[in-house]
Amino acid sequence: MQEPMSAQLERRYQRLLRAYPRSYRSHRGVEMVTTLLDMAEAGRGRPSRWQAWHLVLSGMRERFRLPTRRPLAWAGALLAAVLLGGFGAVAGTWLGWRTAGSVPSAGSCGRSTPR
Repeated sequence: MQEPMSAQLERRYQRLLRAYPRSYRSHRGVEMVTTLLDMAEAGRGRPSRWQAWHLVLSGMRERFRLPTRRPLAWAGALLAAVLLGGFGAVAGTWLGWRTAGSVPSAGSCGRSTPR
């Protein structure tokens, strides 16, 4: 027996909402699925690619969002950014010096040295 389109669509939305953290889904999941179902076009059995992509990206953004009431997390993120930026600058400079050719001398250009 075939499942009704709305039940298929609801199941697919719930599957896409797994990108969100469990606490977020338990608090807002029913509301989100209901809203998505209300906005869906009639007879549609699956979300559009854009909608699926948006739900997954938004869920990932919510998963990796910094806690707002934890200053230690903010300090840790700032420290990590500074350290990684410094390391990247040092690594880039080192790599540039290792891969750069030799500096041309005045004699190698075919000119005589100035007097």
